[in-house]
Amino acid sequence: ENGWYGAVDVGGHQIDPFNAHSIGSGAPSFRYKTKDDFVAFGRIGYQLFPHLRVEIEGGYHPTPLRSVSSVGGDVLLCNYNSSASFDGTNITGTCGRPHGEVDAWTAMGNVLVDILPSSRIDPFIGGGACIASTPVGATGNLVGPGVPFPGVFSSYTPDHQSTQFAYQAIGGISYQATERLNIDLTYR
Repeated sequence: ENGWYGAVDVGGHQIDPFNAHSIGSGAPSFRYKTKDDFVAFGRIGYQLFPHLRVEIEGGYHPTPLRSVSSVGGDVLLCNYNSSASFDGTNITGTCGRPHGEVDAWTAMGNVLVDILPSSRIDPFIGGGACIASTPVGATGNLVGPGVPFPGVFSSYTPDHQSTQFAYQAIGGISYQATERLNIDLTYR
């Protein structure tokens, strides 16, 4: 029916590896790899017509770090309790996953089109745009050529937050479980 609705979404997400560039001459750029984790959204929407919905969505995407290394791979960020060291040729010992995360908070305005709104099973498509705020944090010891280990100078703590324009494509299937409850399977 036309009118207001609310929704809560829980699922999983992954982030492709990405590069971060250090500021300063001679400072290396780093490649971040993350673990897959859960994602949660809250949505409030309004169905304008049987086939058209608009909504506001807030999302939280926590993402712990799996590894951080220089883009060339010769310097690693290890946790503080690691036994890793550089012997002049190779990194030896156990590095251990650095502490940190690449979390994202999103606020989107979405438009959705219901393909079969009067059917019990309703495929839908849509998209959204607005902003994403992504704080990046990591702590650990750098290990590799030209980096003293152990020692205070090998400590590395990037902390950066970026707020950018964001967009998403949305597709899914909605199942009408009761007259007032739908269960969706959605891909963003």
